Amino acid sequence: MIVWLSGSSDRSLKPVDIGIMSYFIPPVNYGMIEEDLYRSGIPNELNFPFLERLNLRKIVYLAPEEPNAQLLSFVEEQEIELIVLGGNTKLENRRKAWEPMSEETVLAALDIVLDRGNYPLFLTCHLGRDRTGAVVGCLRKIQQWHLSSIFEEYRRFAGSKVRLQNEQFIELFDTDLVTIPANPPNWIKTHMYNP
Repeated sequence: MIVWLSGSSDRSLKPVDIGIMSYFIPPVNYGMIEEDLYRSGIPNELNFPFLERLNLRKIVYLAPEEPNAQLLSFVEEQEIELIVLGGNTKLENRRKAWEPMSEETVLAALDIVLDRGNYPLFLTCHLGRDRTGAVVGCLRKIQQWHLSSIFEEYRRFAGSKVRLQNEQFIELFDTDLVTIPANPPNWIKTHMYNP
């Protein structure tokens, strides 16, 4: 790579070779949910060096479309387990793109999220907004966040594409359906749910 620096007295530009640089580009809508728990849109080849640095154990794939060949190759090379809960399940296959995920799919995702043995863990859907946002919103309910804070976080990632059906799903989600495992992440307050 060549960088042009200005000369001292004649103000001309001179190239300086600084070698090959590595760039770490996070995927669209990337964010850290909690320690070792991340979210984003579906990563592409530009994002793989960034993801390598996270040392992921598992990726939960929530998108309705099948994972692309590049992602499948990446998870195989990195020995990351890819858990597909999106479009190839019977429940999600019948859903329209604008419909919220099924309660069963969200519960399956939360079972994975709440097991510390799955960490470092990465949640992804098409753009990291709606499906990922619904799972994260339900997780925040388990953490007893105030509903306005949950919606603020959801809207921050959804931008102008907020889906009221997802907000309603989060609001009506019954946290009593969730079982906190014996080995939860450190940030879960187990005494609130398993007296």
